Amino acid sequence: MAKRKGGGKRKGGSCAGLLAALVIVLLFGCALFLLTTDNPGGMTGERQGRPSLPGTGNIQNRKGSPAPEPHTQKEPSPVKKEKAPAQQTHIDTASPTPSPPRPKVKVFPNEFARADHQSRRIALTFDAGADSRPAQQILDVLATHNIRATFFLTGKWAEKNPLLVKRIAAQGNEIGNHTYAHKRLTSLRDGDIAREVEKTEQLIYESTGRSTKPLLRVPYGDRNSHVLSVLADLGYDSIYWDLDSWDSVKAGITAEEIKERVLSKVRNGSIVLMHCGSRATADALDSLLKELLDAGYQPVTVGELIGVR
Repeated sequence: MAKRKGGGKRKGGSCAGLLAALVIVLLFGCALFLLTTDNPGGMTGERQGRPSLPGTGNIQNRKGSPAPEPHTQKEPSPVKKEKAPAQQTHIDTASPTPSPPRPKVKVFPNEFARADHQSRRIALTFDAGADSRPAQQILDVLATHNIRATFFLTGKWAEKNPLLVKRIAAQGNEIGNHTYAHKRLTSLRDGDIAREVEKTEQLIYESTGRSTKPLLRVPYGDRNSHVLSVLADLGYDSIYWDLDSWDSVKAGITAEEIKERVLSKVRNGSIVLMHCGSRATADALDSLLKELLDAGYQPVTVGELIGVR
């Protein structure tokens, strides 16, 4: 029996030892787990692999990882929305026919392209430098409606059509300078520009007793700040336009197309560009004037519109 009691003690001691060892292992494992979770380096790779939650950007910055861009930055900003080409769409759809190519309109501080009036006053302008045959019809229509317009004449046209020049002035229309030979002024020297302008001024004055100053329209609309400075020294303001009838740039344009374009684009203070050599313009003018007057517009000369005459 003594042997059995001794064996039971050894067996109980072994069990106690195993239990103690197990407790120690468990305690060590818990301590190791706690140390691992307190160490950021042990979980960095796993956290970076998870999708970021809203509001965690600052936490990642403190840990040294790059913060994700806020979701709102991926949406279009207000600035980008303002870049929608609304005006270009309007131009492209203004006419059922394709638009002829036009140079970009540059606006200079020392020229007039439109008068900003509260009233419905507009100016109809006619450039004369080529064919003169439609001019008689244009003058007849203006006289019928008791309307005065502004004619920009080249010196060469005035030399070839002295009776038309006199009639333009006699009807109370305004005459502006369109240079002598209709050359591109940006390609000329200052002295050549002066000769182009002064020769036409002399021809018009001798024919009508009136000066063309201060109204000048540059040929082809081709000008820059230096050209306008030279013209200003000669006593002239550049008269541009804000509405081109397209009667000289669109091949085969009809009278109806000219009328529809002008009526759809005209606004208070508009300066409308047309040409004495356009048969379509001459044919459109009577109906165009009737509809402009019915709409409440008052055609006047450029000088009246901008207040220089």
